[in-house]
Amino acid sequence: MWGSAEIALRCGVPRPARMAATDQLAELDGVGWFADPTVPTLFTAVTSTAYVEVTIARTHEATGVLMELSGPVKKATG
Repeated sequence: MWGSAEIALRCGVPRPARMAATDQLAELDGVGWFADPTVPTLFTAVTSTAYVEVTIARTHEATGVLMELSGPVKKATG
């Protein structure tokens, strides 16, 4: 786990239980992000090798944070 309170990142989490095969992912810098519809601060990067979960406090703009994290996530999981 990385971060605390404001932004927390966890690597190697299981596939999100609420994610259906037909769900659309937000594509940011080559990484697909699943936004949990019941927890608006929870996002999961869906990569070919791992799932990476990010919790972003509402005091931050989520798209900007996910854009910043997409490059490192792609590099680490690609």
